Amino acid sequence: MLVSVTTYYVMLGISIALTVISLLVVAKLSDWLSGASKRRAQVGGAILLAVSLACALAVGFLHTKVFVVVDGAGGRPEVRKLVLIYSATYHGTRAKVALHREHGDSWLINDSQRPVHVDEYRYSTVSIPRFGERPRHDIAPGGVQLVDGEVEYFGPGDAPPRSIQTKSSNETRWWLSW
Repeated sequence: MLVSVTTYYVMLGISIALTVISLLVVAKLSDWLSGASKRRAQVGGAILLAVSLACALAVGFLHTKVFVVVDGAGGRPEVRKLVLIYSATYHGTRAKVALHREHGDSWLINDSQRPVHVDEYRYSTVSIPRFGERPRHDIAPGGVQLVDGEVEYFGPGDAPPRSIQTKSSNETRWWLSW
């Protein structure tokens, strides 16, 4: 399923709310009921809790970010941010791509009329930043690229900084531009 970022957060919120509600239902029904009714309510509540918790975990952790470059107003590229849950096929103007979930990775789809590229920037606490250490990945119109991380910078006016603060010894950032 391919959804907008807003829809994804609504789905995540609903699944978490269902988990909390089912937990409260199990706890309160134990106080209100007795005998066989109490036992049935506890079993039903436990099943509801397990299903809603599984949904919350699936939506929360089993997703991949998808960034689609499209032609915007005046022919200028725009980036659409989507979330992929499990798998789906993207049907665009120039691209038709079968996508599957990749943990921690991002799909980049060029559905615009111009070529785009993605650059990897690595930062380290023990040495100076190694800008452009890996070659630039060009993405032709209708093309797709999988990168191992999330794209954080978009377009020629949003270049990565020369330095960042990081809690780890190495940090990688991705820049999608045209």
